[in-house]
Amino acid sequence: DGIWCVLPAAFPENYELITRDPSRPKVVISYPCSLLNLIIKDHYTNDQYHELVDKNKHIYEIRSENSIFSLKFMVLI
Repeated sequence: DGIWCVLPAAFPENYELITRDPSRPKVVISYPCSLLNLIIKDHYTNDQYHELVDKNKHIYEIRSENSIFSLKFMVLI
């Protein structure tokens, strides 16, 4: 986790977002973690996975996959 060494100690880890949804008036996200996960998803997702869905007709389904992407928002109310 050396990436955290580049952030100053005073850098806010969590951000509180105010919503218009009365059932969830505020949501807290872990900003550095969310941003780094989004960058990994955007730059390292393989868009060329081909999966055989019909062997007789040789039909493949193309999908994207990123096995290391795990966008997790820490929701604290």
